[in-house]
Amino acid sequence: MPREHEHERILIFAAFQNHESAARAIAELSADHFLSGRHAEIWEACLQAWERRGALERATVRPFLDAAALRYLDELLIDDLSPTTFAIDDYIEEVHEVSARARLQDAFSSGMAALADRTTPIDRVVETAECTMRRLRYNAGSSRVSDAATTAAATAAYVDSMQEGGGLEIGFPALQAVMGRLQKAAVIVVAGRPSMGKTTFAMNVAANVAKSGNGVLIFSAEMSQEQLSLGWCARNGKIDTSTFREGTATSEQYDALHAQLSQYRKQPIYLCDKPPVTLASIRRTAREMKATNDIRLIVVDYIGLIECDRQENRQQEVATISRGLKSLVMELGVPIIVVSQLNRAVEQRESKRPLLSDLRESGAIEQDADVVLLLYRDEYYKPDTNEPGVAEVRVAKNRNGAVGVEKLGFVGEHNEFSEHVEMRW
Repeated sequence: MPREHEHERILIFAAFQNHESAARAIAELSADHFLSGRHAEIWEACLQAWERRGALERATVRPFLDAAALRYLDELLIDDLSPTTFAIDDYIEEVHEVSARARLQDAFSSGMAALADRTTPIDRVVETAECTMRRLRYNAGSSRVSDAATTAAATAAYVDSMQEGGGLEIGFPALQAVMGRLQKAAVIVVAGRPSMGKTTFAMNVAANVAKSGNGVLIFSAEMSQEQLSLGWCARNGKIDTSTFREGTATSEQYDALHAQLSQYRKQPIYLCDKPPVTLASIRRTAREMKATNDIRLIVVDYIGLIECDRQENRQQEVATISRGLKSLVMELGVPIIVVSQLNRAVEQRESKRPLLSDLRESGAIEQDADVVLLLYRDEYYKPDTNEPGVAEVRVAKNRNGAVGVEKLGFVGEHNEFSEHVEMRW
């Protein structure tokens, strides 16, 4: 019998000899961890017996095994394997490790076969390999079960960190008072109709985070690196960039722009505008940048232009992307700002102020988001409004805080949002 199968036999034997050993093994191992098909079959029966009876005995396991498996178990239980109760943890770890090695070997074999198949897109090969490695990394060791005391201590530390200013400041104090700071693994959706300033707002927050020395990774499917950096310079130097596009910029404006570019070079901002922007490329780049530059915030502009494997409809594709981004930030422990479009239903209503239900293909986005911000500028629809240069930001969803509306100043030619004197409508 192979050595790894022998460890499985001893573990099963120990589980039947001692209730404590059985409880430890049941909590740590599934049938999939066993390489021997016979052992996997017996362990699955053990799991079912434990769930129903809370004990491992021949009588409790028997209903879940066929005659051949039961005979094998009988032979196993009469062997003089003599494990100690203390040693059960060693055997659990051994089964975990051998299982992980076998899975890794299978993964390498599958990866090599996929590489040899030139009809499989390389992005799909890489994504499959990354997903496999991630599952192996999470499953290689024993699971960690925390008791209430441990969880309470961790929760207290988490609350203390928030009380002491944990999370990233967004740079807009009044709005932050409602929605809170950007917390680890949070998904913040910034949504609005065209020309409401969604990208500008997201980039304003990103710039404010970067000013504090925190690395920011930006994926843009709509704007080039040059356009994004020009927007940063316009905002910080109060420069009207339209003069550069029209070829009417003065020498003073050129000097001001180059002065801002000198400051921009020092910012920990990383831009990715290489098309196509796919879920796989976002995952791959984000993991690399987290490892090499310790990024603290990710921005995606916007979710409607991210590509993924073709599915039945766009709603399912967006759901896959949304959940993929949520999984990514939980893995990396950083927040993500996701820009999203609102559907045209807004334009059909008398009031153009957006609602949470206006999120395009909104089911999964709304569900996965921790915070949803809806942007509205009245002067876009009413040029004679009595509130020109004002943007309303509705905190429409906030999983761990308040909801409400705050007003910010908006200067389009400077790509800038700012604090507004009158805060509430």
